[in-house]
Amino acid sequence: MKLKEILGLKFEGDKYRSGTIRNWFDGNSRKSENSGSVREQLRSYITGTTVQKEIADKKDFRAFAVVIVGSRQILMREMGRDGEWVGGFQLA
Repeated sequence: MKLKEILGLKFEGDKYRSGTIRNWFDGNSRKSENSGSVREQLRSYITGTTVQKEIADKKDFRAFAVVIVGSRQILMREMGRDGEWVGGFQLA
């Protein structure tokens, strides 16, 4: 399965998520309560005081959101210390 196909997969019958995987990661859809929830959760963690204190003097900082899709697809995206995505989605 290609990256574009994976990002287009929809949550069906899921009690906590709806829409596509792409929308769940970083969407702005008003139709879905969980739109962009992965981005917002990771951003909140990274920009929080505890993490910011730990990384203040360190130049090497990397944070990733990783999701296993099915039994063989690993989808990931990197976020920088400022809480913004670095680059696009990748398959590992």
